[in-house]
Amino acid sequence: MNSLRIIDACTEEHFAAMSRIHARGWHAAYPGHVPDDYLRDVITEDHWIPFFREDYATGRCRGLLLYDGENPVCCCTCGPVRLGRPTGAGGRSSPSTPPPPAPAEATARC
Repeated sequence: MNSLRIIDACTEEHFAAMSRIHARGWHAAYPGHVPDDYLRDVITEDHWIPFFREDYATGRCRGLLLYDGENPVCCCTCGPVRLGRPTGAGGRSSPSTPPPPAPAEATARC
């Protein structure tokens, strides 16, 4: 049985895994709701890497990855409450308060 673990996303490998998860989610959820050419041409597996990289570098958002063994299976981003109208790529971060930190033994840190 594989073990589940949560890590702080802080490397190019982590950002790429998060981007793949986002893209695959869009491709599974939005056919017929989003134009096919947009899904094909814009929502690529590396589309979100620059956003996650910048979020980490600026501290704007925190990325978390859930691994099942060696496989990234889920991710989320969280950050401070955004007041007013959101800007940038909506849906990448939660407009609510961030969750409390995970216990140290459950989270690998960069």
